Amino acid sequence: MTVCIAGVFERKDAFLVADQRLTYPNLYHFKSSHPKIWQLGQTGVKVMIAGEPTVHVEAIDAAVRRIDKADQRSGTRIVADMIREEINNVFCSRVEDQILKPRRLSYQLLNEGNVSDRTRAEVAADIARYENEDFSASAIVCGIDEYGPQIYVVNKDGKEPMTERGYAAIGSGAIAARFYLDQMGYHPELDAGAALVGLHFAKKISEIWDGVGDETDIIVLSHANPPAFSMDKTFLSRLDNAFGMMLEVQRGFMDDASRAAHAAIKLQLALDRETDPQQREELGRLLKAALELPPLTRPDKRQG
Repeated sequence: MTVCIAGVFERKDAFLVADQRLTYPNLYHFKSSHPKIWQLGQTGVKVMIAGEPTVHVEAIDAAVRRIDKADQRSGTRIVADMIREEINNVFCSRVEDQILKPRRLSYQLLNEGNVSDRTRAEVAADIARYENEDFSASAIVCGIDEYGPQIYVVNKDGKEPMTERGYAAIGSGAIAARFYLDQMGYHPELDAGAALVGLHFAKKISEIWDGVGDETDIIVLSHANPPAFSMDKTFLSRLDNAFGMMLEVQRGFMDDASRAAHAAIKLQLALDRETDPQQREELGRLLKAALELPPLTRPDKRQG
């Protein structure tokens, strides 16, 4: 339960946005002292995590060991494949420990065929239940190469690139974040300011979901030097204030719309019951006026 968002801007750089809350299988939430944005060895590739933290610790540690033994300059796609493979390895290991070994089984015994159909069905059901209810792990892998920013979403089953809109989101708050980014028209050509505000606001919107923390980390991945740096916390606090102002404006408009709707409903009911032509004409005029909503105004410009 979290939210992690990566978004390309100006076609050449990217913002990485994440909350700071971790959730364990018993739904215990706490603020992490370690950012959810991990550096993968000396590759320059960053990984953001959503799901059970212990899965990611195992998977990322294993991927880093593989990177250390291989080319330190491993590209984003290669690193994404490694993370996917290691998440799947953790899944298989836990299935063996929690489901197969208590039955004195192993993957090898299952593959050899010396297992009854009933036992196979029970094992398959337990694995499906574990995968759907207890095992949660996905990641965003992001890096910049000669082709520009590369962003992948990975889990144990596969890897897929970012959307054509130039962003990716994972975690329990991802649905809300995606909705906001699609509504605002996020795209990879946005300038740095518009992209940063859009991604930050998407993260704030996602906080309505359980488990998404209200504190935010934002890292900039750049094609120039320095290749990565964190956004200043004071500046992020100002963005939080701007988001609060936006909500105030929206609430004010909703109040205006609610009052107009209430009046319109009452007038519509009266119009439906009225039989006198003159009264109907007057009620129709009032109904039309009620449906003309006032213009959206800033909170400090509102009256009363």
